[in-house]
Amino acid sequence: MLVGRLFVGTGLGLGPPVAALYVTEVSPAFVRGTYGAFIQIATCFGLLGALFIGIPVKEISGWWRVCFWVSNIPAALLALAMFFCAESPHWLFKVGT
Repeated sequence: MLVGRLFVGTGLGLGPPVAALYVTEVSPAFVRGTYGAFIQIATCFGLLGALFIGIPVKEISGWWRVCFWVSNIPAALLALAMFFCAESPHWLFKVGT
C-alpha cells in the first residue's frame, strides 16, 4: 500500500510540470499560457473527481480496489492517446531530425 502511495504521489508531483513543459514546447506562443492553465485545471478536476468517486464507495469493503480500477480508465485512455501526440521540437533537435 505504501509503495502504491509512493507511485501515485510521484505521478501527481511530476505529471503536471512535465505535461506543462510538453505543452509549452508544442503549442504556438499566443495560446501557450491558456494551454498551461488547462493542465492545472485538469489536475484539479481529476483530484475532485477522485474525491467524488471515493465518497460513495467508502462504505464498501475493499473500497480502495474500486477507486483503483476506476482510476485506470483515464490512465488507459491517456496511454492510448500518447501515440497520437506530436514530438516536441526539443526531442526532434536532440535526435537530429
